[in-house]
Amino acid sequence: VCPRADSQKLLEKIIPFGDAVAVALMNDRTLGATCSTYGALSYTFGGINWAAAPGEPPDGIGFTFTISDIKHNDATSLESE
Repeated sequence: VCPRADSQKLLEKIIPFGDAVAVALMNDRTLGATCSTYGALSYTFGGINWAAAPGEPPDGIGFTFTISDIKHNDATSLESE
């Protein structure tokens, strides 16, 4: 994530990181041994609101990664309930 004020000059530097992070996540299906596997991985690039009030412009821009169907391999798993 980068501040909106810096978005123009940093945009070209940031975009390649999305693919690099996605590849790293796909190459580690256990997410650093924190799960047994996961289903799908998707990501988007755009505005991110961390502290902005509803209706205000985003605080920054960056990637949002979504990982679905995580299979936990420990006792805290929701699947064990």
